[in-house]
Amino acid sequence: MPPGGRGSRWRGGGRRGASSKQPCRDWQKTGTCRFGAKCRYSHDTSSHSTDSAQGKKVHDQPQRTAEQQGAKDNYNAWKRYIKTGPKPNDTKSMDGLWSGALEILNDEDRDSKQMLPRDLDDQDLKGREHIGALLSMVSGPNGHGTLVKLAHAFLAVMTHPAILNCLSVDTAVGGLYNYISGSHGRRMVPFLQRLNASLIEEHLNPTLSDSSTVIENILTTMTTALCELLRREPRAALHDDLPDFIESVATTLEAIDVVESSVTHHLVRNGLGQLRGIVARARGLVQEEEQEAPPSGVTTSVVASTYPRDINMPRDRHDNDKTDITQIQILPSEDEIRSDHAPFLPSTDLNQPHFLTDGVARHLDTHFRLYRHDCFGDVSEAIGGAIHAIENDPTILADTKYGLGNIRAYTYPKAHVRYISFDKQRRLEAQLSFPQPPEARKNSSSSKLEAWWQDSKRLEEGCLLCLLFLDDGQASLLFLTVTEKCTDRTKPLSLSSNTGQATITAKLATGRETDLEKLIGLNGHGRLGLLVEFPDVLLATFVPILENLQNMQRLSRLPFRQWIIPEHAPGRGMLAKTLDIPPPLYARKLNFTFSLEPILESSTHEFSIRPRSIMDEPVDLGMLEQRTKLDRGQCEALVAALTREYAFIQGPPGTGKSYIGVQIMRVLQHCKSKAELGPIIVICYTNHALDQFLEHLVEVGMEKIIRIGGRSRSEVLNGKNLRVVSKGESKTKSESYELAMGYKALEEMENTIKKTLGTLHRVSQQPKWTAVQAFLARRYGAIHRQFSRVDEQGFESVGRDPFDIWLSQKSDVPAQQLPVSINRLLLIATRNVHSVLPVYREQLVAHWAAEIRADATDSLFESVKEANMLHSHRTAIHDDVDRRVLQTADVIGVTTTGLAKRIASLQHVKSKVVICEEAGEVLEPHVLSALLPSVEHFIQIGDHQQLRPQINNHKLSLESQQGALYQLDRSQFERLASTNGNYPRAPVAQLNVQRRMRPEISALIRQTLYPGLVDHMSTQDLPNVVGMRRNVVWLDHDRLQDGPTADKHAKSHSNLWEVEMVHALVRHLVRQGVYRSSDIAVLTPYTGQLQKLRNTMRNDFEVVLSDRDQDTLRRDGFEIFESSPEGTDPQSQPPSRHTPLAQKKMSELLRMATVDNFQGEEAKVVILSLVRSNKEKKIGFLRTSNRINVLLSRAKHGMYLLGNAETCSSQPMWEQILAMLGADGAVGKSLGLCCPRHTNTEMQVSEPDDFARLSPEGLCGEECPLLYCQACVNKLDARVDLLEMKTYGEIDLDENPIVALACGHFFTAETLDGHLQMSSVYEQDLNGEYVALQDISAELAQAVPRCPDCQCPIRQYSTQRYNRMVNRAVMDETSKRFLVSGKDRLRALQHDLTVLEEGFEELDSKITAILGLNTTQHTASKTLKETMGIRGLYVERHAAVSKVRASIKSFCRQVSDKNQPAQKLHDAQIHALRTRSIDRVMRDVRITETVPNLPRDYRITMGASLMALHVDSILLLDSFRFRQRLQSNNTAFSGIKSIKNSEISDEDPSPRRFFEQCNLFIEQCSALTLPKFSVEAALLYARVARADQAWYHTLKTNVKDTSKYVEKAKSLLEKATELCAQPFESAEKLRLAVQESAKLLRREWYEEVSAEERKAIRDAMVSGPGGIATHSGHWYNCAQGHPVSLTQPQCVCAA
Repeated sequence: MPPGGRGSRWRGGGRRGASSKQPCRDWQKTGTCRFGAKCRYSHDTSSHSTDSAQGKKVHDQPQRTAEQQGAKDNYNAWKRYIKTGPKPNDTKSMDGLWSGALEILNDEDRDSKQMLPRDLDDQDLKGREHIGALLSMVSGPNGHGTLVKLAHAFLAVMTHPAILNCLSVDTAVGGLYNYISGSHGRRMVPFLQRLNASLIEEHLNPTLSDSSTVIENILTTMTTALCELLRREPRAALHDDLPDFIESVATTLEAIDVVESSVTHHLVRNGLGQLRGIVARARGLVQEEEQEAPPSGVTTSVVASTYPRDINMPRDRHDNDKTDITQIQILPSEDEIRSDHAPFLPSTDLNQPHFLTDGVARHLDTHFRLYRHDCFGDVSEAIGGAIHAIENDPTILADTKYGLGNIRAYTYPKAHVRYISFDKQRRLEAQLSFPQPPEARKNSSSSKLEAWWQDSKRLEEGCLLCLLFLDDGQASLLFLTVTEKCTDRTKPLSLSSNTGQATITAKLATGRETDLEKLIGLNGHGRLGLLVEFPDVLLATFVPILENLQNMQRLSRLPFRQWIIPEHAPGRGMLAKTLDIPPPLYARKLNFTFSLEPILESSTHEFSIRPRSIMDEPVDLGMLEQRTKLDRGQCEALVAALTREYAFIQGPPGTGKSYIGVQIMRVLQHCKSKAELGPIIVICYTNHALDQFLEHLVEVGMEKIIRIGGRSRSEVLNGKNLRVVSKGESKTKSESYELAMGYKALEEMENTIKKTLGTLHRVSQQPKWTAVQAFLARRYGAIHRQFSRVDEQGFESVGRDPFDIWLSQKSDVPAQQLPVSINRLLLIATRNVHSVLPVYREQLVAHWAAEIRADATDSLFESVKEANMLHSHRTAIHDDVDRRVLQTADVIGVTTTGLAKRIASLQHVKSKVVICEEAGEVLEPHVLSALLPSVEHFIQIGDHQQLRPQINNHKLSLESQQGALYQLDRSQFERLASTNGNYPRAPVAQLNVQRRMRPEISALIRQTLYPGLVDHMSTQDLPNVVGMRRNVVWLDHDRLQDGPTADKHAKSHSNLWEVEMVHALVRHLVRQGVYRSSDIAVLTPYTGQLQKLRNTMRNDFEVVLSDRDQDTLRRDGFEIFESSPEGTDPQSQPPSRHTPLAQKKMSELLRMATVDNFQGEEAKVVILSLVRSNKEKKIGFLRTSNRINVLLSRAKHGMYLLGNAETCSSQPMWEQILAMLGADGAVGKSLGLCCPRHTNTEMQVSEPDDFARLSPEGLCGEECPLLYCQACVNKLDARVDLLEMKTYGEIDLDENPIVALACGHFFTAETLDGHLQMSSVYEQDLNGEYVALQDISAELAQAVPRCPDCQCPIRQYSTQRYNRMVNRAVMDETSKRFLVSGKDRLRALQHDLTVLEEGFEELDSKITAILGLNTTQHTASKTLKETMGIRGLYVERHAAVSKVRASIKSFCRQVSDKNQPAQKLHDAQIHALRTRSIDRVMRDVRITETVPNLPRDYRITMGASLMALHVDSILLLDSFRFRQRLQSNNTAFSGIKSIKNSEISDEDPSPRRFFEQCNLFIEQCSALTLPKFSVEAALLYARVARADQAWYHTLKTNVKDTSKYVEKAKSLLEKATELCAQPFESAEKLRLAVQESAKLLRREWYEEVSAEERKAIRDAMVSGPGGIATHSGHWYNCAQGHPVSLTQPQCVCAA
């Protein structure tokens, strides 16, 4: 029975009879009741208008509208029928009951619709009795008309969409069908038999006015109701009379002369076929092939062989080896994984034998088994190998280097189950802990570790885990899925909360009780295992597909079965006929037409298509082409799509598949209401394609679109996502009530489960009395009484529990040689538990613990099972809200994966049309799942000659030898569109006009794959590729591909020479100034090459990879950190969450992809790196024509292939392409470059370095851009000379050439040179020629160069002439920002330091107060409480120091030399030089060129260092004061002598080291001309030296050493006094502080500096209000060379 079925304690009906009682006041007021289902008062919402589930008061509810009140009154009037039982022969009441119910269901009031099935099923009402009365009716001689009339309304109610499709009431509907069925169908089947006989009588002797219509409706609803009943009550299929009844209905269908092409005939015929399949399955009517078979039972043969081979029948070779796929567990079982038997994998070739004879059953069986093996085959094999390895060598469980072969998996050794928890929302979960993986351990801090886990794609939510462990020496396993990836280091249990241990939250992947027992057994026992992660196995993406295939098999349901599994046509061979597919069912109605008004250019004359007469009256395609924007091929495709219920449209590259799809949608939407189509469902393989298609629909005016799934990147569709739209959908009262009851029941269940888990946690430890007390009382009462605290005399013992004392007792008596049985021990304990020897007590207690654990586990399993049912019911209610929202849409868009996840909701959406885009890339199991129960029209748009569906297991692919038998990656589109032996093929409408490629490119696929492909006239005018001699070239080379390596990437391929050549070619094309990098696409077949291209290109472009390519890279083992530049630490790279590159150096974005992930996309220029170049002529991926087709058809203007022609020519299609290109002279050993100004100049490049020699800047000189040609453009009035104010027409270009800027404005070179101050970066001779580079390191540039007219910044590389100026300005702007942010941070740290010092003084006052130092009388000693108070204060103050010190250290690292902008630029230059060839480096060397000094500003760095010294001085001074108090003779201090110095001073610096660091800092400041910092450091030195001297004078040790530091301090203060004469910031305040400090040093006794004196010194050292205020505005250099902003009043130096 479905969740929450009859008898469920939380259903709204309450107890029997409750509805007739008074309403519960607590429920009416608050929406809750503490008595729950046991409440003696009624919680009936329909009778007493109770509140919503959220507990709102009645008067808070909005007032009903008149329509709502009317619907409520009508419902209450109808409900009176079922408040009393049926009366004999009261057919009038029966008719009123069911016709009234039908009216309610046809009405718009949702509350009434949902209450109706609930009330019919309510045991407190009489609905079931009324149903029973109708089902028991027997018609008399003239009573057939009455039975037919009553049954007509009854069956219409029970099959109404509001009943069958509403997930919220599914529980009640299930209860009704359960009652209607009776035991094994004994109530329903006889009734239907009598009804069928009455239909014949009514047909022969009609008594009803609309007899024919009623009979046809009953036949339809009768088969629908019976299918639904058998779905819910499978045992009813075993009714003895059911097969005969099904055939009698078929006879009735023929007897009443139902038109074969009618909707009724179609629906009844399909329903009967489904019923026959269900009954056959239930009765075990599985037959083998009618041929002689070997002992195994079946023979088969490989496609290429006629030798008969044995086939392994699926027949209990392990516990999951079933002939019936509905009995197969989706996840492989442990027995299945251990099995040495090969899995049963049937062939998709219909000519091969199969043990199932029924075509539908065989088809579903085949695709279920193959798809399941594709998902889990490699996983099972890998785990099976690991199990055997662990049993042979258990140390593998702790081996960090153990791997699982070629499958992508991560292993985490030493894993254990840390804790098991339950939450009503998240349900049962386990926390698994394991040591941090080696890659993560490189991150020393928790913050870096958190960033690593966040950036890593490991342990993502939903991925499959397998925990392998040993159980009594035998390896066992548990499958789990990740439920939460918590990377927050502040959480107690997360992946980064502990640098040594990571913790992930997961749940069991199965609902098996044995798995729960294993999990409980692992919990808390510290048993270690090997945790294996399979990141590519996401159960949510394919388990729903497999479950749906099982359901279709269970119900023998396969819509369009006659087209999906065409009948065999023997003897036809290659001339097999084409299927004659009729129009969709809704379009077969008389006079139905598809109006083409939405797509007509002019709607003055109507134009429509009549599907029923398409053969007799063909559509005038010429007229259709004339009146629309469609070409001939598109017209044919439109007609085919509309007039075939199962249609295929093939769209070769560039022919506009999406465009014709949009036009089809427009026509269908126009007839949506007339045909009652419901929402049209659009399915795509990728999110990108789905977004594009839906955006096109929005562009043509379709707004009621709902997009399912959260991976959309379209801003247009943001507000159309299902989760957004469904928020505005209200719930009905009954739904709110059900949710409230379900939530409350879950809360109760949560408490129960938590108690059970508590018991399990307690018993998993050393059992104590609290853990076993209740169990012993219940199971072993006699033993329990012996542990009572009260003895026979009535005295009660105190202290430990008697049980705990009994268990802890030890004995010197050795254990007997033979073990004592547990039964014997229990017998002894029952008589006298204290007589059990101590050596056996642990054995006895362990037995009790095992029994407790078994009982608790059983209880836990049942409780979790019930909680899951409650949760499923709540989910069903929310899904029904989504279903209602979806039902209102015009279009529903979803990916194939999204369809699988939401299949439960979508199957209840009444949608008659499904359009599958990218159908050639969709696996057939996904297509089968898309055949929703209500679908009548299925349109597939794709191209089976492009990429095939992607699968995981290559052995199932038709590209492998083994896979030829299975061909899982052959789409249904390709299978039905291709000739397949003697089976008829499906008709395919092919688009034939391409609008993408220039003719030279399209010819390559036209002459090989698409002979009918035509070039649109617009492709004739596509521009030539700028900078290249030819538009299509194959650059032939013999550079061998990179050899295999021992690393993890050996399975992929790369070719370093092609990488360098592609890099140089892309740079050349971008530098032409015509193409943005986004106009160019770089494609390659291999991820290994993609990774190398990405790493190489990153220095010049921001490389963009699709999500699919990034996933592919990760699947092949390429981690994101591998893209770090050479010579850098990967861990120092900033996290990159989306794209591997975050830099942009040449021009915007560069699209790079593998060929398999670029289908459906295009680019102006495509560069192809084919990679494969070897002596064996192995071409790998490039051998399939599908991939070659995609590879050659992406380019619009130009295409450049880099590859070894000899290697590729081993494949026939490549050989043909090479011949075509060779005949046109487009194959060669070099590429021809073209200079726009010198078109006759030959420039041939054959090596990457040739580009630098022949095209150093991408151009061959200062060309005259076509847009600025003085002779042919209308721009002569533009002012271009700002010196003489001349226009463009007035200047001589030979004497004064112009420079065009990226913004579109242009000026003479002389004007721009002067405006931009070129002389500031280049030296000039007397003639004004630029002859050398200026030293630009002395001062910062004022601003980024800008256009004189529009003030737009001049972009790098867009105008080569000013690159040095632009680069300098950008670099200097970065330096300014560095200075500004650094000074702001310094100011904040200075504030923290001030607060810290003030806090120390405040805490010191508190300590003094506690010690009583401010009084004249002292107690002998302080109490422990006071001592602890002092300890707390000291710990508190040093915790504050640690926090500030950590901030300062972090800031010091951030502003260190290696992170300064100038240093980063220097490192980048060094890296660039290292990556260039030695020849190129030597060629670029210039003897006269000098490397300019890199400007650095040390004010920030030195300021941070001074902060660190300041903190150290605070700690030292505080440490001296603390020690002074400990050494004091005053008895008031005796109370704190117990405080360990380590408790408060672990981080205290050494005074000697402080003096050394301070002295070194002063010397550095002197060298850098930073007098203010020197003075402040001298003050710190003097303060510490004075305190140091006083301390050692007290100890009377090291007096000589301390005097040395004091003398040094005096010397530093003298120099500081001199420095204060210089005009730097706060000089006068610091001078006074220096004088005061010097005065203190001259005293012969130590006197602690007062708070006022310390404040004066601190104020002098705090920076003034100025500082580096902003990076904008004018900057200048002070006399010492420090950059200073005009907003900064004074530099910290003397200048």
